[in-house]
Amino acid sequence: MGIVIAKVISLPDETGTDVVVEYMQCLGEKALTSLDCHIKLHFLQKALLFMETVPRDRLPDQSGEKLMADLVIEVDGKEYFLNIELVKSLGRQPIYELRIDLHKPHWCFRATFFPKFSDEQQLHYCFVHPFEKVAGLPDPTDGYRDMTFNVLTDLRCYPTKYAHYFS
Repeated sequence: MGIVIAKVISLPDETGTDVVVEYMQCLGEKALTSLDCHIKLHFLQKALLFMETVPRDRLPDQSGEKLMADLVIEVDGKEYFLNIELVKSLGRQPIYELRIDLHKPHWCFRATFFPKFSDEQQLHYCFVHPFEKVAGLPDPTDGYRDMTFNVLTDLRCYPTKYAHYFS
């Protein structure tokens, strides 16, 4: 896919829950018996692997610049292709969202994250809140953006509390 330049990690939310790990485990369990969930899981894994190759300066800013990605997966011998706007700036720097929109199965996945360099200058993409947008329901994006910003603020104020995530 490309040269790995970033580590993709998950950080606990403001309640101390690693929501990303819980989401991935739940989706993984569903993928055992559901083709749709199997496809979703593979695209999510592929997107996270792609993020490992994205330099910090390729993340979009407020200018409308886009980070596009071509993702290809194979499930049960069938190939699936997706060309998407993978990352969007959420207007409160440096918070972003990873985006995966599938038409079949229908899925509007998002995950908020921020970039962070460790003391050793290793780039990390720190994912905090995965969620799905559902038509007809209120858009939760701004709330998750703000909660992710709160985690970043906590990390900046109490770096030793998070040090083990960056080792």
